[in-house]
Amino acid sequence: MIGRIFGEPQALIRPMLEQEFKPTTERFIKALQPLLPDLDQETLQWRFHFVIGAMIHLLANSSPLGLTQAGRKTEIQAFQRLRKFVVAGLQSPV
Repeated sequence: MIGRIFGEPQALIRPMLEQEFKPTTERFIKALQPLLPDLDQETLQWRFHFVIGAMIHLLANSSPLGLTQAGRKTEIQAFQRLRKFVVAGLQSPV
């Protein structure tokens, strides 16, 4: 469903996303600000936007293209890799 939502034209979907997800996004940003004091509001919003995009992508595609069966990981392992990636991205210097 998430993939379908993000596949729709922005003019159609953006108002719905704002209405449904903006309050939750604002709560996450507010919770992250004290943990990432060196990031200004705009930078934190962009990084959170990228985090959400990475999560959506992983939900839609549980492994990278081109990996052999042996290289694929369980969903738990995939999310552990995503967590490391996201934490590093959020904490990277400005």
